[in-house]
Amino acid sequence: MSNINDYILWRGDIPIDKRFKFNEVDSMVLARLSYLLFNKIDLKPIETIESASEKMRDFDNDEFLYNGDKELITYLGQAERFKNMTVTDYVRVNSKDHEKQFAAITVHISDKEMYISFIGTDSTLYGWKEDFNMSFMDDVPCQLAGKEYLRANC
Repeated sequence: MSNINDYILWRGDIPIDKRFKFNEVDSMVLARLSYLLFNKIDLKPIETIESASEKMRDFDNDEFLYNGDKELITYLGQAERFKNMTVTDYVRVNSKDHEKQFAAITVHISDKEMYISFIGTDSTLYGWKEDFNMSFMDDVPCQLAGKEYLRANC
């Protein structure tokens, strides 16, 4: 079965332009960026996906959150379609006390377009608790953090 890594290998050589526009699969690819190891690298205020990929190259597969993530960042860093996009404003805040898991990164697709990638909760106990809190609370801490992130970065 194909996955987003296969898509990058298949279409990564085609730049985003009028002929082959940014699409739903590209969106899914960029949504995965917030799950990568930006918190473990020396991330400059403005990086390209290619330079961030280079900084993550020496991590072992088991250091990534999901199977295939090392290949994902490697392929993104090599793909004409993605490698020159800049990434900025990475934020990660996990607080057991506040039952909050939050991470986001802004991807600049072009001078006029940007994409915000937010991480979801994980399988930790407080990640599950945050998920349950969403069923009865109007706002959970990660939602408020997301709203503030958008205000500050858009």
